[in-house]
Amino acid sequence: MDEGRKLDAHISLALDIGMRMLVCGAQISRVEDSIGRICKALGAVDTHVFSVTSGIIVTAFDANGNSATQLRRIHSGSYDLARLQMLNQLSRDICSKHLTDQEITARLRAIDMQKKPRLWVLALAYALISGVFSIFFGANWTDGICAACTGVILCLLEYWIKKAGFDHVFAVFGVSFLVGLCNALLVMVGLGQNYDAISIGNIMLLIPGIAMTNAVHDMFVDDMLSGISRFFRSLVIAFIVTFGFTVAGMILKTSGTPQMQLAFPWLQAMLQIITGALGSLGFALTFHVRGKMLVFAFLGGFLSWGMCCLSGFIGISHEALQYLVAITVLTLYAELMARYLHCPSTILLVTGWIPLIPGGSLYRSINALVTGNFMDFVNRTLNTFLLMVAMSTGMLLAMTIIHLFSPLHHKSYKHKQTVK
Repeated sequence: MDEGRKLDAHISLALDIGMRMLVCGAQISRVEDSIGRICKALGAVDTHVFSVTSGIIVTAFDANGNSATQLRRIHSGSYDLARLQMLNQLSRDICSKHLTDQEITARLRAIDMQKKPRLWVLALAYALISGVFSIFFGANWTDGICAACTGVILCLLEYWIKKAGFDHVFAVFGVSFLVGLCNALLVMVGLGQNYDAISIGNIMLLIPGIAMTNAVHDMFVDDMLSGISRFFRSLVIAFIVTFGFTVAGMILKTSGTPQMQLAFPWLQAMLQIITGALGSLGFALTFHVRGKMLVFAFLGGFLSWGMCCLSGFIGISHEALQYLVAITVLTLYAELMARYLHCPSTILLVTGWIPLIPGGSLYRSINALVTGNFMDFVNRTLNTFLLMVAMSTGMLLAMTIIHLFSPLHHKSYKHKQTVK
């Protein structure tokens, strides 16, 4: 009986960590692998873990044949990459240092007590993201400044609505509609010139491009149930966001397409690379990344869009192939730097691929549906999905390369140890 209770307690601790990792934005496969390793480090001889975005089930067996099963329901989550890094380090320490139950509980309590960024820091990050991505997608400097201002309004509205406890779907529509009205008013009074140019920077903060791309990746690695549910949930949110901005623009009869283009293609590319990297930095701040990791997040964004532009300049004309090259290089960068920095590769991957997330393409696709242009909707949707598939393929290709060379690295390391 004591052994059965001990196994139950260990499963509960592993689930406490896995649940927090999932809420903070960890990939399904990473959560399942971490829970399995923790259970074995705590004494289980066999562990079976099944996880989706809304729950985790674990069954474990000890050496005496005792078994226990526990379930955790996951209600909501948001990216908190600093906390994810601490949870990842805790799981490593459990496996390598054999921490006691009391030590694990104390570490978890300390992680839960970590303070989140202040509201003014988030407001500045929202302003940075909105401003630079408006320019990234072709807005002029005036519209970029307007987008930065409404980005602050978006942050304050989001904070107040979450604090008031409104339904998530209503909150997303309310924020989209109100920020869209602010953008339209800026155009009407002459401070802004182009409604779509201003709005698209705000939309990058609301449209779930990261979640949708992760969903496609989950489907690629056989997490079909999780991938499909996450994909359609993200699609519904994307539709609501686009509908809110479109309705606001239609009420005040403002629209348009971003037009700013520099004289030379390489100058346009450099502007996009810099603004894309700054966008990655802004998102890293909203994901609670801290310290030197912010520098590596900026470099990841610089590298990802830089490789996309470079592949275009050397003759790769198809956009999906450019994305494939960029995400492959970025994933290799994230995996290698994760080993060097002893942090989850998710931190560098999620922040680095921000410029590649087809948020603008997804917005234009659903906007075509809302405005009744069905053929344009179909064409843009297929192109958006193709970009997501290219990104998922690039990640899988990079991981295959990593796994192919890892055994060589381990053999080389063992040979050196033997020689010594």
